[in-house]
Amino acid sequence: MANSWMTMFLLFAGVAVVCAQDCYTYHSCGNCVAQDYCGWCESASACWPGNGTGPTNPAQTCASGAWNYQECNSKKLREGVPFKQNDGEQGFYNYYMYNVEDTENDIQVDIFPDMANTEVIYAAQAYVNPRSNRYQWKSYQLNSIVRLSLNITQLKQGPLYMNVYNGNSWGYKIVVYQPPN
Repeated sequence: MANSWMTMFLLFAGVAVVCAQDCYTYHSCGNCVAQDYCGWCESASACWPGNGTGPTNPAQTCASGAWNYQECNSKKLREGVPFKQNDGEQGFYNYYMYNVEDTENDIQVDIFPDMANTEVIYAAQAYVNPRSNRYQWKSYQLNSIVRLSLNITQLKQGPLYMNVYNGNSWGYKIVVYQPPN
């Protein structure tokens, strides 16, 4: 078939349900929501057939606020606390959000995986999902670290959205912190 997914019909409790068979083969949010008729349930860490309101199979339930369709919810980062990304699929974005409260100090975001040079951080306060074609700030390479340095004059209080393009690695750590003066 020309499409990467096949559609099949299930009969469940007398109701015809359309599901995309291949949804079950995706193991990360970014990969899952890029497919038509698929959504990611964070609470189950699973890709299921669905739409904007939730899974299409009535037997599959997803916790309130945990359903992702067409876009992934951002993982919230806390200052100085590394978050370990475990998705092993390349070519997709991982979404993060940091709430800027202190507007008197600069902020740095570092990624330090084994293969950091394949990752790129795109950040913005003006866009919820910054990407390679829409961002305010972009990371640079510093030895084996990918770094995003933000001068406090560039920031305002509120959410800072970051997307990390998964070039060729997984299992990286991302951390937000105020650099020493």
